[in-house]
Amino acid sequence: MKFIKETLNDLVVFLKNPIEKQDNTKTIKDKIKILIVVLFIDFVVAGIMMGIAAIIEHFGLINTEDHLLYGLLEESPVWLILLLIAIIVPFIEELVFRLPLRFKYNYFLRFTLLLSYIAGKKNKIRLENCLKTLWNKYFRFTFYSIALVFGLVHLTNYDIAIAIIIFAPILICSQFVGGLLMGYLRVRYSFILGFILHAVYNGILIGASLIAMNDLEKLNIDYVSYSLKITEVSKKESESSLYGRDTITFNAVKMKQIIAYLVYEDEYFITSNDTNKLNTKIKLNFINHNFEHLEVKETILKHLSNTYNFEIKYKIVANDEVIYIQTADITKLMTNISSNLQTFDKSYYASSIQTTDNKIEMKNVTLNELARTLQTNYKKVIKYDENNLNFNKYDFTIPTKLSFEELKEHLYTNYGLLLDNSETEVEYVYVDFL
Repeated sequence: MKFIKETLNDLVVFLKNPIEKQDNTKTIKDKIKILIVVLFIDFVVAGIMMGIAAIIEHFGLINTEDHLLYGLLEESPVWLILLLIAIIVPFIEELVFRLPLRFKYNYFLRFTLLLSYIAGKKNKIRLENCLKTLWNKYFRFTFYSIALVFGLVHLTNYDIAIAIIIFAPILICSQFVGGLLMGYLRVRYSFILGFILHAVYNGILIGASLIAMNDLEKLNIDYVSYSLKITEVSKKESESSLYGRDTITFNAVKMKQIIAYLVYEDEYFITSNDTNKLNTKIKLNFINHNFEHLEVKETILKHLSNTYNFEIKYKIVANDEVIYIQTADITKLMTNISSNLQTFDKSYYASSIQTTDNKIEMKNVTLNELARTLQTNYKKVIKYDENNLNFNKYDFTIPTKLSFEELKEHLYTNYGLLLDNSETEVEYVYVDFL
């Protein structure tokens, strides 16, 4: 306890008035203890600032999902992430920001002195003494400026926007404090100790992030008649759905969309008292071992509602506009009938919907499924006019960047389908999280 107080006191005194004075009295064991104390302080500050940033993000004031680190975590192997973030990047940053904090190793000043040889040895000595005097006089300003620049550099990890700039002091506070702490270790003890602090901090942070990004299993049951696994998705993955005769699979799909499928309703009509939970992305894999004696959707919904503790309620709400999909050219539509149906493939029951950056690829889907998919992507009330009694399955390809007017033209030109407006009352599904 005494050692901790001494370390904290030395740190506070140094930060009040930073001076370039190295402490050579500490043993390796002492330096390790000092490192642990400083590392603890670093994480306390980082934890507080992360909590504040999370609260701000919760209210929609900022968005940190596009942080450069998240993309790296999602796209790179673990060994490469650890090598880069825990070793290579900290070492480079320490070379740039902390090595120059000692006059002897400040490459800018050394280069200036090297050039001064041209003017002769006496002038070189004179210049060196002058630079040392200025260095000592303005060391405090230099020390804090370098820590501030170190923090500001980390803003480049975000997609720069007005909100990011406004909340920059909060977003870079932990890096600024980290820069002060690493600078303290570098000046008072050694470059290596500052680097170790940087490397260990990043390593622990990345390790925790990797653990947090592992998918969280919420339910895993395997009965004689069926099996069901539900897992929360914690990182960016391609969204896909598969509706088979005895298998239903959702990958990285919002719970709202899954509930819509299970209650035979369009996603637009799903509302809730907790939007965040409703938008949770999950993986769901259901296998029916005895499908002829099981209400599949009802069974999945029962387990899903028990897992996330919600109830389904219904209410009728007047809606001023509903867009119906209607068949205008049956001949053109039939040219796009599913290849599984044309060949009487045994996988006739399976439907596949995959969304990429460029297109929505739908295979073996009904017009009802087409309506739900378009509604999800265009955020409009789109339904299939069930009075047409069309139960066939089709293949559709919809470019994702079409405007709604372009979509109407695309559906009519390629598939003989019309999007028609009508006024009606609509039944909404209310998901009540308890």
